[in-house]
Amino acid sequence: MNFDKGDRVKLKSGSPMMTVSEVHGGLVWCVWFSKTTKYEDSFEPQVLEKAGLPTMSSTSEANCE
Repeated sequence: MNFDKGDRVKLKSGSPMMTVSEVHGGLVWCVWFSKTTKYEDSFEPQVLEKAGLPTMSSTSEANCE
């Protein structure tokens, strides 16, 4: 699977939503946040899957909490 800068991805085994920041050297570099802390790491493409945009129902539920 090909990944591009700006793609929303997650680990196939489960992870927070991440954003692709770079693709080079056979690795996909991703960034994500937990509260106010920024994390960045690289992953082999085989362990990632593209994640869709949030649905209206999940967005609405998040705003109600």
